[in-house]
Amino acid sequence: MKIIILCKRAPQSRDLWRRPYGRFFHLARYLAEMGDEVHLVLLNYGKGEEFQAHRDGINWHSVNLAPNPLRFYRVAIQLAKTMRADWIIGFSDTYFGICAELIGRQTGASSLIDAYDNYESYIPWCKPLHWLWRRALRRCTGVTAAGPGLLKLMSVGRPNRNSAIIEMAADPQFTPGDKISSRRSLGLPEDRPIIAYSGSLYRSRGIEELFSLIEYIGRNDPNVYWMLSGRLEPGISLPNNLNHLGYVADDKVVDVVRSADVVLCVNKPDTFGSFSYPVKIYEALAVGARVVAFSTDSVEYVMREHLNWLVPFGEITQMADRAIAALTTSDIQGAPLADWAISAKWLRQQLIEWKQGTTSEPQ
Repeated sequence: MKIIILCKRAPQSRDLWRRPYGRFFHLARYLAEMGDEVHLVLLNYGKGEEFQAHRDGINWHSVNLAPNPLRFYRVAIQLAKTMRADWIIGFSDTYFGICAELIGRQTGASSLIDAYDNYESYIPWCKPLHWLWRRALRRCTGVTAAGPGLLKLMSVGRPNRNSAIIEMAADPQFTPGDKISSRRSLGLPEDRPIIAYSGSLYRSRGIEELFSLIEYIGRNDPNVYWMLSGRLEPGISLPNNLNHLGYVADDKVVDVVRSADVVLCVNKPDTFGSFSYPVKIYEALAVGARVVAFSTDSVEYVMREHLNWLVPFGEITQMADRAIAALTTSDIQGAPLADWAISAKWLRQQLIEWKQGTTSEPQ
């Protein structure tokens, strides 16, 4: 198949070209490994030289937003016409899904819209954009999402039409390793239990509940060492009894996760948290850390084999008890049966069947 994938160049604020990672890169890479001609067309919101290159089996195209915001669309539709694309896939935000459906309709290609978050929660006030997004979802050939709740949300208005879960996964470097070596590389204590939180420290993410939990456990078990990483929202004051690593360099992220005995997830059950399938849970389970989380529908899906480690949102005392118990339990949670190769294989099967007008059940 001939496939064009539309995506911003720096989803989650990380440059895909310089630091290939995650859903955006690995699904494209495995599709190419299975024999498809894959073009990854990236929209660069910043400044930089536009280019075309071939690497990792993928044909890369980087187009700048400025000075002409329409240039990205024109480059993508011309490429679709020239190569006679079979599929146009929109990744990473509403704009790319809208473009994928429109380009598919104008060139005769099939169109797929994929999402890993509820993009409508990002800028809820932008109603015209959401209207275009909803129209694109109704019109496109197929939709895929990181989990069932998000897929159901995206499928409103298109009942019994092509849809599939393409699960998240940890990148290949997240494997069990030497915890002591990882702690030494980060200057962390080797002889204390470490509870970690990785992610943006923003009020909208339930960070106040996290801080309440830190203070509660600190009063009852002062030997616990707290390690936080991620961007800090301006104006937030951190508790005194923790180590904030800030935004961690790519080559240290695996060490951060391996250093932890327990990793916390504190998503709120709202329009964002209820449809977010945190890759940090997959990463923690993949390296052998235990995960304790506030329960949302999406987290329940990711932790479906380990529901006993989930706690209702806001139940600080219960969360603290589970986190302390996780430090000493012999229960090995284990990673979900998902990796990018499996997800890409299932995605490719769907693309073939939807193109042919057939369907099948996940393998």
